[in-house]
Amino acid sequence: MTSASDRMFAAVLTLALSTWFRRVLFAMLAIIPLQAAAAVGAVAEVVHTVYRADQPFQEFLPLWHEGFEETGADGKTVVRAKREVPLGGYIHVYVKNAGDQPLVVKDVQLEGISLAEAVRLSEDLRAGVHPASVRIAKIPKAKIERLLQLGEPVWWKADPDQVPSGGFADVTIRFRRDPLVEVVNLAVVCDKVTLPARVEVGKSQPYLAGVSFSPDFSDVVTYVRVPGGKGLAPTSLMLDGQDVTGQSTILSDSTLDMTVIATKLAKPVERGSYHCFQAGFSDGSRAVAGLRATADEFRYGMWGYINKGDTPRERADYFLKDMQAHNINLLMQSISKDVVDFMLSEEGSAYSRRTGIRMMANWAGNARKPVYF
Repeated sequence: MTSASDRMFAAVLTLALSTWFRRVLFAMLAIIPLQAAAAVGAVAEVVHTVYRADQPFQEFLPLWHEGFEETGADGKTVVRAKREVPLGGYIHVYVKNAGDQPLVVKDVQLEGISLAEAVRLSEDLRAGVHPASVRIAKIPKAKIERLLQLGEPVWWKADPDQVPSGGFADVTIRFRRDPLVEVVNLAVVCDKVTLPARVEVGKSQPYLAGVSFSPDFSDVVTYVRVPGGKGLAPTSLMLDGQDVTGQSTILSDSTLDMTVIATKLAKPVERGSYHCFQAGFSDGSRAVAGLRATADEFRYGMWGYINKGDTPRERADYFLKDMQAHNINLLMQSISKDVVDFMLSEEGSAYSRRTGIRMMANWAGNARKPVYF
């Protein structure tokens, strides 16, 4: 039998130990989220976000008002382009893999809605391909309506979708229309971490208007544009996270909103390799772009064709020789069926590789390795 004092001592000791244990437990639980956050930060990070709205180029509207356009039920010419037609745009989320293992991008969520589910290929087959649209997605109607308010995402991709350690990726979402919100909240879902991102739709930001590599990939020229900011030039350039400002010449003009940066690379990059460019400004803003290294010739194309010859092959040969003579290396979709049939053949494919003349496509399957769609 224990005395009352012994029982009281045991109770006090138990209370003290349990209080100490709870404090230690709470401290451990408080540390775990911090460690998890640190681990997330060590795995990957969002480098930059931007919404790039389509540019209207209204000066080209007359191109779509030609006299031979089809007519509607009322007998009047169908107008396919109007100044008031709403446009869309792109969201770009630039991600860096800060971990020591490859990172795989699996999905993008718009306000919690999975685009891997919403823009999934349908079971229907049209022109040899399976169409995809949020309008026919097998998700709740409320989610479809919300995606339409967010601009109706048409497609999304990650390039590359497997990000090497220390590498970058561009997660792109194409919208049919400008989002009807000021801010789009999304998350990039990877195999090891989910990265939240916030995109301001109406925010004006500098951007990379173009990047050109030399034929041997040892030099690169970057074109940086600041909307409405004539004479504003970046002060630094990062390539794949490395500062290459010292290897660059930055040229700007007070009358232009464009800056040209010529960079001599420490060593040539490989054709088709992915790279992330970041041009930094003194106010902390950045122009960011990710792209594959290419050094193709500038593309020249023209509308219309000449049919000369007695056979389909003669007509195709005459047309293509005429294009070569005038340095036309892009075949638009206004060419004759004789030329299209030849270019789709094995012989035409070999001709394309030999001469560099390639086609653009306006429908699935009507061009081999098209330059443009």
